[in-house]
Amino acid sequence: MLSRESTPEVCEARRAQFLGYDAAVATAELPRMSHDAYAALRSGLASLAPEANEPVWNVVPAEYKVLFDLILRDDHERALQYIARGGLDLLQHDLVEIDGVQYVQMPYWGDEAAGVPLVRFRAAPRELRAFAAASVS
Repeated sequence: MLSRESTPEVCEARRAQFLGYDAAVATAELPRMSHDAYAALRSGLASLAPEANEPVWNVVPAEYKVLFDLILRDDHERALQYIARGGLDLLQHDLVEIDGVQYVQMPYWGDEAAGVPLVRFRAAPRELRAFAAASVS
């Protein structure tokens, strides 16, 4: 509906907002979700994720991109383990640079069995600000 009534730029901004904030809040509740709530979350992510382009994904925090990847592939057990292993606690993980790009070493970093692509670990601007602020403190 938004795409019919707005500009592509507004749609992109809203998609980034939804993925970076609204869906992020919902996914944090994953350990307490019913099967139906999980299915609805997965369905909502599946309808938005394919429409998200690189500029949108670049502003979504890595801590959620990794979790979204697991949910979209219906890897419910790894998604729960990701949260249990502190995946949503950004500053407990290391920030690393590879070829000039900053990544956060979240759970499942380098885990081939989990199959989360490296791009999902790419740090978003607000994560970089959080790391910078933490290093000053």
